[in-house]
Amino acid sequence: MQGYNCQLAVDSDHQVIVAVGVSNQSPDFEHLEPMLERIVASAGALPDVMTMDAAYCSENNVNVCADQGIDAYIATGRLPHGQKLPPKRGQLPRDANTKTRMARKLRSKKWDRGSTPSAKRSWNR
Repeated sequence: MQGYNCQLAVDSDHQVIVAVGVSNQSPDFEHLEPMLERIVASAGALPDVMTMDAAYCSENNVNVCADQGIDAYIATGRLPHGQKLPPKRGQLPRDANTKTRMARKLRSKKWDRGSTPSAKRSWNR
């Protein structure tokens, strides 16, 4: 039986844990804002870039990151077996939901860890 839900924020360049959270509440998406507060308390600043697993994927979390100036990359979930990935290019529908927009961002962004100034101060969950 799972009794606790643990959250970690890790500096991707130095592989050092910068914030920890433990709760008996299971949905991860509720833990992003408290983790951002812990990151600021221990590291002194918010990251420029964050990567998170699919359990953090919510419209609120995307908006919180955008409001804080964080370039967030949140996994949107797994594709069913045999389903093809969505195209990297082309017109995104105007009514595309947050999950669709994040999936496009994840597929289209060319990023190399540590190669940009913003990646120098990024933390991964």
